[in-house]
Amino acid sequence: MKLVILSLMFLIAMPMFAASNGQETTAKGINTQEARIKAELEKRLNTAIIYLLASNFNDPSYLAKYKSLVKDSEGDLSVKALRKALNDASVLLENARFINPRQAVLCSREDFQNGVCFAPSCTPCIFDKPGPLGTGLLCRKEESSEQLQACCVSDGGAPCEVFDDHSRLKNSELFE
Repeated sequence: MKLVILSLMFLIAMPMFAASNGQETTAKGINTQEARIKAELEKRLNTAIIYLLASNFNDPSYLAKYKSLVKDSEGDLSVKALRKALNDASVLLENARFINPRQAVLCSREDFQNGVCFAPSCTPCIFDKPGPLGTGLLCRKEESSEQLQACCVSDGGAPCEVFDDHSRLKNSELFE
């Protein structure tokens, strides 16, 4: 009887202990922090795939690599597999340009400050931080030189444009 009571107390105390250590779990025992990380990595990988779909590659061999990335990204990937896929996507993005040269990714100032923005032609250049794809903070190379510039800027002329959130119009204003 004492063993049963101790076992029940242990089962009741374990979720509280896990939560107190920052290891919250769902009813199925899945670590919620890991689930949040996985969801964010999936979102970034899907975004990269969409950007690449709207791009041309510097080298035709990258098209085959893109198709392989899309195929490998199907299904339920582990966090480790998602990180590898984002690493592969980073290489493709570095060697891609939007088909329409006037096209740009719009990035809110908040997302920019949190380091989550990226676009085709952006290349890892600062490696002391993971950056949006886990390969480093991003810069871009000017086609006319090897000089690196910011990937995202607020004054236009880059594949990623930063905007202030407060300047956005609400849907009710757009569709009156």
